[in-house]
Amino acid sequence: MYLTKNFKTKLPNIYFGLILLNSSVSFILPNSYVRGVLVDYLIFRVYLNQIFIFFLIIFYYKYLVVYKKEILTSLVVLGFFILVSNNPSITLLYILRRIIYIPFLFLLFRLKEFKPSFKFLISLNILYLTVLVLQFLFNSNIFSYFPFGFYPFHGVGVRLDYLSWFGIKRVIPLGNFPHPNVFAAFLSLLNTAYLSLFFKSKNKNNNYILILFIFNITACLLLGSLTALLFNFLLVTYFLYINNKFKILPFILIFISLFYISYLGSFKITSVNSRVDQIKSGYYLIKKAPIIGVGVGNYIPSILEYENFIGGISDLQPVHNIFILYFVETGFFGLITLLYYLFKYKNFLKLTPFLLFIIVFSASDHFLITLNQGLLMLTLTIFMHKSIIKEDA
Repeated sequence: MYLTKNFKTKLPNIYFGLILLNSSVSFILPNSYVRGVLVDYLIFRVYLNQIFIFFLIIFYYKYLVVYKKEILTSLVVLGFFILVSNNPSITLLYILRRIIYIPFLFLLFRLKEFKPSFKFLISLNILYLTVLVLQFLFNSNIFSYFPFGFYPFHGVGVRLDYLSWFGIKRVIPLGNFPHPNVFAAFLSLLNTAYLSLFFKSKNKNNNYILILFIFNITACLLLGSLTALLFNFLLVTYFLYINNKFKILPFILIFISLFYISYLGSFKITSVNSRVDQIKSGYYLIKKAPIIGVGVGNYIPSILEYENFIGGISDLQPVHNIFILYFVETGFFGLITLLYYLFKYKNFLKLTPFLLFIIVFSASDHFLITLNQGLLMLTLTIFMHKSIIKEDA
């Protein structure tokens, strides 16, 4: 009994720590190829943290009974998406890789409060910052793959972002994330947790918060994530408006943002152009299937239709905007479904730093719903958003 009770008190730490367990087993299927090219987003993977989540759900299954109606409704909606998809097999595999996060989110909802240990978050933060510095200095992933799932690289390679440092090309660190933007988002989530969960804590140490906050923002600069810098600026502005504290941080963020734009602006022009092309392809696909969409998980295979239309080749990756991606894949039916849930849970439509996190990163990228660690961050963020609103109420 003591073990179970003690285990439940550690669940918030465990949930945050799951981001570390990113090792996976890959199953490359015929549907993993588009135009003869192996597409990473279409590879079926089973992750170590998903296995851990599965056993957590089995262990605490009785806490999910109260949400059986919501879970059943979600399964029915997903089943419909499979039936109307352009390629049901792709949609089925896409959903199977992500469906575990539905009961996982409801399991989080059963916690009375979500307060990870401040010391644990600091330790996790320092660990990732250490990895970032070592990867930058050694220009490689430097770590083994299991159980942390570090992506292998040594020097500049194909599809790896890099910057020039004293005339030497250095790969932008990945940590154990698939892309630097995801790494920056995780550091931004830690910043959000510091200010949101511990701002009113009697045991907080503002100096530690300030130092780690600045280190994380500097890391986002090194990772080349304009989105993360923008989010952190908005985050500080949000707390400055509410609490009227930490007045120096917005000026630090502005300075870092201007430095970043002047130093790496030319590199990001290519990224912006790529995003514009993706929006064009998304608009074309919406016009082709406005009612039910092209099918959940079918955005990349459907790019072939757009390529035939323009007579050229496009990047085989999802549009960097979750709202557009969702509309392309589910059409007006998906939009109506989303509006139904928003209306049903309208009491939770209140701006919090966690909702701000979802909005900013959803508007500029897709990893929150396409990548495993992104889904883990999204699940945690939704719950922490709900927890703040519940406390305020």
